[in-house]
Amino acid sequence: MIRLSTAGLVATIIAFLTTTLTAPSAHASDNTYVLAFTAGTGAYPRSIPVYDARVGTALPQGSTIVAACWAAGDDVTSPGGYTSDIWILDPSSGYFSEAWLETGSFGVPVGLPECEVPVSNSSESDDFDRHAAVAWALSHVTDPQPIGVAGCTWFVSQALWAGGMSQDVEWNGTDVNGRFGQRQGSATAWLAEDLVEHLVATKGASLIPMDFSGNAVPEATPGDVVAYDWESDGVIDHLALIVDIDEGDYPLVSEWGTVDWYKGNVVAYDYRGWTYSEKNQAWLQEVEPDVSAQLVRFN
Repeated sequence: MIRLSTAGLVATIIAFLTTTLTAPSAHASDNTYVLAFTAGTGAYPRSIPVYDARVGTALPQGSTIVAACWAAGDDVTSPGGYTSDIWILDPSSGYFSEAWLETGSFGVPVGLPECEVPVSNSSESDDFDRHAAVAWALSHVTDPQPIGVAGCTWFVSQALWAGGMSQDVEWNGTDVNGRFGQRQGSATAWLAEDLVEHLVATKGASLIPMDFSGNAVPEATPGDVVAYDWESDGVIDHLALIVDIDEGDYPLVSEWGTVDWYKGNVVAYDYRGWTYSEKNQAWLQEVEPDVSAQLVRFN
């Protein structure tokens, strides 16, 4: 048994405490943080430090991220009640709220630099106000629809403009179109195929195939658009705007263009599940066996 003098014991204790208290933590030295505060659900990365800008695949709770820098953004409140507007960038996946992470501190993690590059890309859709687009859609979905023509694309066009997407020579609400110029708005604002091509070419949208064998669409965010091809012949037939994400990553959509004209020109619902037909009270695949769909995703 080793015995120490009182002076030796004190010196040993001081040395131990000094080493313990001043040694840097693992995540302080390599900026590796644990996704710890998500109530067990994990979290999706974001393309920018904005809560609705969800991308990619969710990381399960307990995963680690390797942080490059931090940026200020939307407030997020953890399940425990802690609120933070700090977002941590892992270049391999995206931004995660500091409220979800065990960083060893509150607020900006010690020693982590601020992101120097502005959080944006060349796409105009970065300035797209998804909340405003959804609000317009839900406020107008039960309005009387245009008679004699499917209004689905016109509905989506107006919602996207309400969200701040700029009109242009090809896509606008000021021109008139139709054989006798009887419709307000350019032809692209009314034609589903043309609008999707325009959004991809000029607004930074991307197309992601949607799987009818499962309801979940983890890439979807309110404000994105669902493009339906009833016959899967490569021609887009119908558009609907995503207004909410239900449990299980299941998008809910609002739309025009599904009314029976002899019954009136107003839909009787605010939204439906993207794979369900409220009009027919059946799954879309039962009504349209060859249906396929793509997510028009604004990056």
